[in-house]
Formats: sequence, C-alpha cells, structure tokens
Amino acid sequence: MVESDGFPRLHDHILLCELLDMTDRYLPSSPFLLDAIAEKVPLSDDLAAEENLRLLIFATGDQDTTNREWAVYLLAQDAIDTPAVREALQRAAADSDQAVRAEAIFGLARRDTAVALPLVVGELRCDDPLPQIVEAAELCGLPQLTLSQLTLSQLTQTPMGHKRDIPPQDARMPVIPFYTLSPPQFRQRSARG
Repeated sequence: MVESDGFPRLHDHILLCELLDMTDRYLPSSPFLLDAIAEKVPLSDDLAAEENLRLLIFATGDQDTTNREWAVYLLAQDAIDTPAVREALQRAAADSDQAVRAEAIFGLARRDTAVALPLVVGELRCDDPLPQIVEAAELCGLPQLTLSQLTLSQLTQTPMGHKRDIPPQDARMPVIPFYTLSPPQFRQRSARG
C-alpha cells in the first residue's frame, strides 16, 4: 500500500524485508524503534506523539549504526516537517555511515530540495552512491545520471542499502547506457498570470 504522498508505508517495507529474508540481520536492537517500525508508536495525532517524535530524533544519534539507520529511515519517511526534524536529518546527513547519510539526504530532499541538492551532488561523487541518493537526485530534479555513476552493486542493493548476493549469471546482465531522470517542468509565467 502506498500513502497519498507516493511513498510506501513502513509495513510494506517490513514485508519486503521479510521477502528478502533481511529481518534477522537488519532490525534495530532498540525496542522503541521496533515498535515504531511496527507502527505502534504514533508520531502525530496522539497525546504521546510529541514525546515519541523527540525519542525518534534522539535515536538518530544512537551509537549503534543499525539503530541510527532505522531512526533516520523512519524520520525520513514520515511526513512530519518541523525545524527539529530537519535539524536531525541535516546532522544525520554528515554521519560516518553511508547508509545513514543516504537516508537523511533522501528525507531532506522530500522536505527541501534546495537544502538537499548540494548533499546529493556530494554523494553522487562517491564511487558507489546508494539508491536513496539516486531517488533524492530525482526529487531534486537532476536531469540525467550516467550508468557509470550507477554500479551493478547499487542495482542489487536492498531498500536499507545493504548488498544482496547476486548469482554469477546475473552479474553479466546487459547495462543500459543512460538512466534518465525527467527534468522538472517549469512553466513560463508572465505578468498576466
């Protein structure tokens, strides 16, 4: 199921993880984050929502990389757009872990493409940008990326940015010369409207 903003619900992500047999390896150790993933922790429209959001933001700085990644992912996917959320995503965009950075940059791109664009460009300069960065680039309106920037390993990564084993015969699949992102359509405006 897809939410009205076009992004998949967290429950769908969990089902995908189960399908890809990732749940044992990539679930956070934090009980709070596990409840948030299971959508048992409301982040809006509830008396406890403000405290839950504060705890989620706090978890973006956890020492455990898996907890940080999941906290940033949950925050990035949520529609809440407050100065505290943006600040947490900007801090996470400078994280030492590439997957945490990618989730944060995607979350920023959903909220403010002008803030995200320089971060996206910086990550695209890496040897192996993650799929979330390509999605953020699309949200920022970057018109075209060559496949030399998109490696085979990127095309075979799981939603959380972890590598999936590829059978050798699939590793020789043909590569398309360009991955094109549609540029944003700008309407010419005149003084008459």
